[in-house]
Amino acid sequence: MDDKLYYIKRDARTKDGKDAPWLMNYKDSGLTEVAADGTRQSVYTCLWGCRMQDAKPFEDEGLARSMAKKIGGCVVISVKKEGVR
Repeated sequence: MDDKLYYIKRDARTKDGKDAPWLMNYKDSGLTEVAADGTRQSVYTCLWGCRMQDAKPFEDEGLARSMAKKIGGCVVISVKKEGVR
């Protein structure tokens, strides 16, 4: 376990000068779609917000990066945990 938390944010480069939203929560919708390589993948329903304080923290970097990739068009931001030395 490291001393960081990871947050998912929409990639700001896809927005025209607007602040990109933060992932507040997600849920597997129960639907699947066919990817470009022919495999099936789950479709997620996401809740987005504009304040980092409301965003869903991930303690595992791998899980955060995996979820960002599954959602698509997202970046992972790391932040040092408060109170950790």
